[in-house]
Amino acid sequence: ILDEYFNPWTAKELSKLKEPFMSNLFTLSSHHPYFVPEKWQTVVKKGPAPICKSIHYGDISLQKFFEEAKKHDWYKRTLFVLVADHTPSTNTPYYNQRTELYRIPIAFFDPSGKLTPKREKIIFQQADIMPTVLDLVNNTKDYYSIGNSYFSKNPRESIAYIEGAYYYFQHNKLLVFSANKIRGLYDFTSGKKQSQNILKNN
Repeated sequence: ILDEYFNPWTAKELSKLKEPFMSNLFTLSSHHPYFVPEKWQTVVKKGPAPICKSIHYGDISLQKFFEEAKKHDWYKRTLFVLVADHTPSTNTPYYNQRTELYRIPIAFFDPSGKLTPKREKIIFQQADIMPTVLDLVNNTKDYYSIGNSYFSKNPRESIAYIEGAYYYFQHNKLLVFSANKIRGLYDFTSGKKQSQNILKNN
């Protein structure tokens, strides 16, 4: 089902749910084989990789979701979270590094305007979404979470598991751990394609 139809249909279906509700919408436009319908081929922007056209098509389809959502009463009472699962395939060597594989955007959108718009580059992982949402909806009950709320005073941290190795991020450091041994420590904020292993000095 093409996202341009599925997205607005989903917004209509949400109106059938009893409030308060939580719902998920998983879109596939930016996934291989990066299909874009014929009628959009001359509309969407091209780029250096095949995924570029499908990302623009995904943006158009997401706009259709919000255009439909705005017609319903629940829209202004809803917190929207937009998140990717991983970075796309790319021609850029920097973003093909394992340290960048999960450098993704996560956005919180409140149509009522209670959230002050801002943009930050911080360590924040998908596991942090749930506790952040619970804070934003003023939850007062105890809960268990692997992640930390955006509003938590705990040190920001993130962990990824890729092909047998754990990648642990905290502050400006990345610790690589595999086969029960620490393999490396790096400054992942250096901006270099390959930063120096500083494990021996730390």
